[in-house]
Amino acid sequence: MPGTPRSLSLTPAHVAQVHRTIADGGPGPGAVLHSDGDYDERVERMIRSHPAPGSRIMLFAFGSLIWRPEIEYVGEKIAPSASG
Repeated sequence: MPGTPRSLSLTPAHVAQVHRTIADGGPGPGAVLHSDGDYDERVERMIRSHPAPGSRIMLFAFGSLIWRPEIEYVGEKIAPSASG
């Protein structure tokens, strides 16, 4: 019936229909793995080069950062797409 709202729910049975296990082949040939020290150095360079020292730094995040952030954050904001 048009106009009649439906209640939808995602159940474990639904998830079981689409779940598949994919083996992780690890990094590809020539991949460079970074250490925590490498990341710490990069963060320090970003902080030192910030155009407005002392002000907040906004990060654009995608992928796993959206679902499981590795950093503490104070909020989130949906950005407009480049196409409008």
